Amino acid sequence: MASRVKLLGSLVLIMIIIFSFGSVYIYYEGILSDKEDKIDDLEDEVEDLFDQINDMDEDFSALQQDYNDLNGQYDALYQEKLEADQSYDQLVTDYYDMEWELTRLIDEYASLQSSYNNFDQWQDHVTYYRVYFSDMYFWQYATYSILSYWKSLEKDTSEYYQYPIEDMRTLNSFIVYNDTWSLIDQISDELWKLSSGEEDYAEIALDFVHNAIFYMSDKESTGQDEFWRYPDETLFDKVGDCEDTAFLYASLLRAKGIPAVIIEYSDHLAVGVGLEGFIGTYYVYEGKKYFYAETTSNMFDEDKFRERNYKIGEIPPGLDDAYVHEAI
Repeated sequence: MASRVKLLGSLVLIMIIIFSFGSVYIYYEGILSDKEDKIDDLEDEVEDLFDQINDMDEDFSALQQDYNDLNGQYDALYQEKLEADQSYDQLVTDYYDMEWELTRLIDEYASLQSSYNNFDQWQDHVTYYRVYFSDMYFWQYATYSILSYWKSLEKDTSEYYQYPIEDMRTLNSFIVYNDTWSLIDQISDELWKLSSGEEDYAEIALDFVHNAIFYMSDKESTGQDEFWRYPDETLFDKVGDCEDTAFLYASLLRAKGIPAVIIEYSDHLAVGVGLEGFIGTYYVYEGKKYFYAETTSNMFDEDKFRERNYKIGEIPPGLDDAYVHEAI
């Protein structure tokens, strides 16, 4: 009996234990099932998040492309702005250049108008030149407008009375060639046709100056103690003193590219010819010989009427030390 009771108790105990384990298993099974459901839910949420991330990546890529497109458009617009700024600056520069040119043209027009108004004063100077060399000659014709142009120019007289001349710009401003308002280039072309080379041209040009221009002091011709003429003024007036004929001859030389210098004495100007084919008196400037050329045909004659016609290399008496200036 006792053993049955004991067996029964054991069975009951076993059943209790089994029941307990079953209850625990069922309990934890429910918990695990809930966890699995939550895990499934979380996995679904993760998948949704990945989908959202993929969508956001696509949106980002689209936005990045839009940004790149906008950045490219910005760069293009910025480049257009730079070009527009450059065009504006150029337009401003062109405007001021045109304004300056307009002012210059107005001044030139006023000068020409003044020359036109002074026609009666200069019309007597419409002239031509006929210069003979042996049995050859040429003639040159010009109107009053050329003379009036040179007469209308303002002259800086501050250097006239200085010895030696310090500002070469003043001196060289009276040596004229390659100028549309001057006869020098036309005359030099005609003289060149008569010559056989540079040395011959230099001699013929000097003969031309001797024959075309009669020496007369500034006091006699203008009433002024000192008055420098441009070459075309000298040609029209047909008279001039030493500096006038020197400027004329130097201009004829430089028109044909022949090196020349102005030789300055205390009371006289002459020209030096930078060619090797001559003999006689010369001056050295920067290592090069320049042969003396007296441009006045009768300055050193007492009666001023007997033409001496000095040749290149021949120098009148009484001239010695001098300043030498390059003719440009």
